[in-house]
Amino acid sequence: MLKTFIQRPVLSTVISIIIVVLGIIGLMTLPVEQYPDIAPLPYGYQPPIVEPMQK
Repeated sequence: MLKTFIQRPVLSTVISIIIVVLGIIGLMTLPVEQYPDIAPLPYGYQPPIVEPMQK
């Protein structure tokens, strides 16, 4: 199967374009209610302090 894609690069390109187009159509038609919930950061969350490395 991999040999088919190597011998026919146009087929690979067409399949890639179809996948991208279907993904864009899916994004456009998916209602906002079906997007996953994103949890907010906890109150008072502080990112870790990054200290420079010593040589």
